[in-house]
Amino acid sequence: MTDTSKTTTKQQRRTFLAGTLGAGLFGAAARCLPGAYAGEADSGDFSAGEGVVDTTPTLGIEMGGFHRAPGNDRRVEGIRQATAARALVLQRGDVQVALISLDLPGMSDEVARRIQQQVAAATLIPAANVRVCSTHTHSMPAFLYLRQWGAIPKDYMAVVEKKAVEAVRLAQADQAPAKLLVGQSCAVDGSFNRTTPNFKTDETFGSDSTDSERWLDTKLHVLLLERGDGKHNLLWYHFSAHPVCYADGQAGPDWPGLVHDRVKESHHVAPSFLQGHAGDVNPDSGDPWRGDAEQTAKAVHAAIAETIVVGYTDGLIGYLTDPAAYRTGEYAAMTVPRILDCPPFTQTAAAQLTEAVVLLLKQTVS
Repeated sequence: MTDTSKTTTKQQRRTFLAGTLGAGLFGAAARCLPGAYAGEADSGDFSAGEGVVDTTPTLGIEMGGFHRAPGNDRRVEGIRQATAARALVLQRGDVQVALISLDLPGMSDEVARRIQQQVAAATLIPAANVRVCSTHTHSMPAFLYLRQWGAIPKDYMAVVEKKAVEAVRLAQADQAPAKLLVGQSCAVDGSFNRTTPNFKTDETFGSDSTDSERWLDTKLHVLLLERGDGKHNLLWYHFSAHPVCYADGQAGPDWPGLVHDRVKESHHVAPSFLQGHAGDVNPDSGDPWRGDAEQTAKAVHAAIAETIVVGYTDGLIGYLTDPAAYRTGEYAAMTVPRILDCPPFTQTAAAQLTEAVVLLLKQTVS
């Protein structure tokens, strides 16, 4: 016996994704041309809304981000910049999806599921259509167990979960007809591969390259939503670089906070950040090792063009590295699993995941 309701929902989601993302995201230009648009979606019955709710933590709670021995806790001593829960609601026809971005190092899948379920109850957006992302800032508390990375602040976590739901409610109320523009550019000197000085960038890492050659993704991906009804435009972006510049007791979003202020001043739109691949990619050009927030913000601001990657989403499982990282016992392959209290992945896990994702994308847009 066929469950027609599930079949209809699946087809609606496929139609939505193909109509909104397929027009630009999967066909994004491969060249690094600042300001070049890769494509746009016909507005039609497509609408978008955004909600932002302050999540700045109280002083005294423990922060994640760096290893600290017991008794040497890293706590919030001040606020460098305000943090927020940001939500983007997209709708085509009767189908709605929500993206939530939280200024956090990471969250567990239990936290993500709770938020998804609360969003579904409050907004009627199906939980399966809600993605909960963390920016991976190293200057905030973490909402999952990480060995010697600070305790989970349960009271604050409960507050942020509620604010994430409120951000989606605000985004629903903010919806307006929209045109989707997507594309990509390169953020020159905005990041480096911390495992080797001999990494290859997008321009030199090609189809003939192998896992023994380390790669650096320099592309900045942006989703721009031009809206009608007198509503302000929306800009959501992704760039592969750890928000890891600061190691003091000041809480904040790290370099994405600086980008927010610069883009708001220059483009009159407040950007929202979605973390994607970071792994062994640090901001700036390698000196200092953690990266210079000002220099990274300058590079990202200069590269703001218009694609979107959703990463660090619905939980955190660690790094999927290339086989070379296991052979040399690198941090990402061997130490991070101990921090997460999980066994290491197999050496072929990254390749297997890539193959599965490519297959899924082909099925989604077909």
